[in-house]
Amino acid sequence: MERDDDLSTALEWAEVIHRDDARKFSGAPYVHHPLRVGGLVASLPGVSGEMIQAAFLHDAIEDHPGIKSSLMTYFSPEVMRLVEELTNVSKASGKSRAERKVMDRERLAKVSLEAKRIKLCDRLDNVSESLRDCRRLDLPREDLEFLLLYADETRALVPVLSDANPGLAGMVIEAAREMGNAASGQLAAIERG
Repeated sequence: MERDDDLSTALEWAEVIHRDDARKFSGAPYVHHPLRVGGLVASLPGVSGEMIQAAFLHDAIEDHPGIKSSLMTYFSPEVMRLVEELTNVSKASGKSRAERKVMDRERLAKVSLEAKRIKLCDRLDNVSESLRDCRRLDLPREDLEFLLLYADETRALVPVLSDANPGLAGMVIEAAREMGNAASGQLAAIERG
């Protein structure tokens, strides 16, 4: 690919980077997630092309750390700044999940409003997809328990992002509530036998 900072290039890169990745519960191609996040970002008022590109690439460095130098060759400093702001570096810390989530929240509280808007769209898509999967798949207990944890983590994360778009933050909180309720209901059904 030649250097071209437009949306189609970011889309192509997302497809290449995530071509062998699958979603946790459904096994669907992972690339559908960054594409949906890009669509959500594009639907917001006042967004830039760089924000949409970063939305397509938001998981690239986190999921494939070796790709960073290649992305720097193809994308503008603004796109790369946003992608780096969206990259959770806590995974490499060796700390517990709870400690990593605190680190991630503290870091995300300090990122740009643009990155926070993208992160809200990312979380909305993750929670919405997990809710759909919870409702239509026969998930095992450990996955349902993870969804409850993820709902709690989402409710803890959103307050540090809400200044970027309070309405969108409210949608994320509501989706997390619904996901938690659906997972709780399925866990109760398992308990009843």
